Amino acid sequence: MAEQKIHDINKVKVDGVEVSISKARLEDIETIEAMSDMQAGDALAIIPLFRKLFGDDYTRIKTELKGDNETLSIEKMSEWFGAVLEELGAKN
Repeated sequence: MAEQKIHDINKVKVDGVEVSISKARLEDIETIEAMSDMQAGDALAIIPLFRKLFGDDYTRIKTELKGDNETLSIEKMSEWFGAVLEELGAKN
């Protein structure tokens, strides 16, 4: 397997939460499938998408977004994710 180059990883910070997403994860077939499922109306496909894109950071991201709250709404997580995608687009 080829070594991943540092410029293939995008790092962004949104609402105080930093995340790194590799180009490989963005272009992975499972990522594309989850996005396709979402566009076809399967709102729950967003969870496997988050897990695929964020990998081991997924739990940390949820914890940081919760802050002092016990829960994290799908609305807040989705809004944060949308802002992450905007930041990634701005960097490319």
